[in-house]
Amino acid sequence: MASNFCFCLCFFVMFMFLCQTQTFEASNSAGFSVQLIGRNSSHDFPFRKLHKHRSHSFNQLNQLTYDYYSYEYLMRFTLGTPPVEIYGVYDTGSGISSKAFPSNSCSPQNVCVYNYAYYDTVTLRVIANEIATFNFNDIELIVRDFLFGCGHYNNLKFSDGNFMGIIGFDQVPLSLISQIGTRFGGRRFFQCLVSFHVDHNIAGKINFVTTPLVSRETPHYYVTVKGISVGNKFLPFNPSQQFSEGHMMIDSESIGHDPRFEGLLCFRSGKIPEGPILTFHFEGASVQLMSTQTFFMIEEGLFCFGMDGVSAEPYAFGNFVQSNILIGFDLDRKTISFMPTDRTKRVGIISM
Repeated sequence: MASNFCFCLCFFVMFMFLCQTQTFEASNSAGFSVQLIGRNSSHDFPFRKLHKHRSHSFNQLNQLTYDYYSYEYLMRFTLGTPPVEIYGVYDTGSGISSKAFPSNSCSPQNVCVYNYAYYDTVTLRVIANEIATFNFNDIELIVRDFLFGCGHYNNLKFSDGNFMGIIGFDQVPLSLISQIGTRFGGRRFFQCLVSFHVDHNIAGKINFVTTPLVSRETPHYYVTVKGISVGNKFLPFNPSQQFSEGHMMIDSESIGHDPRFEGLLCFRSGKIPEGPILTFHFEGASVQLMSTQTFFMIEEGLFCFGMDGVSAEPYAFGNFVQSNILIGFDLDRKTISFMPTDRTKRVGIISM
């Protein structure tokens, strides 16, 4: 059984019942960018990578040394005075930002009390506040009276006691973009994720295509899929009777199919397998994917197709296929835009 941790939920809320107001400071009100770092990159993180060199059985193949959670993107910020450096998982599927501390760091006295859950693993209890700072290229965004909460949870996959957390970017008022978006003229941001491969070629023409966001019962980024083309062959998408639109979620924290489970299509090859271009046809927008966005390397010389069927909606357009695509999220206009780009020799970014 995993040990208990104190989970600190970093709130960006301005609700009166939380007893606090926020002051935002930035050296450039025209915009702000934050670096996104692949967890499997050469960056010198102050914590060890999770699950590294853990072996899994996989169909008829030999034991693998695959780090499933290495395909995540992290944001760096500091919290407190003096500042403590934190690396959080960038997550467009979460409305919260979070920080994990050892359980003895909590002292819930004379503070506001609340309850919250992240998936099925977290219960949060008390609220405190601190100063948080985000910076990139010598530009700082300072959030004063940064609200966060302390609680307890077990077996949270991304923490492992290494002071990890979540940076939430979905549409709820608690998310980072909802709370600081007005500082930069509206709730909108762009992301560009560095490819996990180095020999990427840009597909298609360099122009923006836009698809509407679909409102559903949860505040994630849902879009409508009309079909998928494999090369020149179009395969129409047949939605379920429950949802006629909004079948797919654009989610930066969805990693793909875990190779501990059976069913993936894999190839032994000295390089990324070549295949036809896959095109996702969203409502009003078509997005092409090259092999470098659809095949991922399990180990040296072994590549697997990063998509698999699921039994229920919604489906996820995850971070691996999002790499090398400039994606714009406009929460106020309710749209998502796509443009092919090349981040193979640059850092990943998120801009507001």
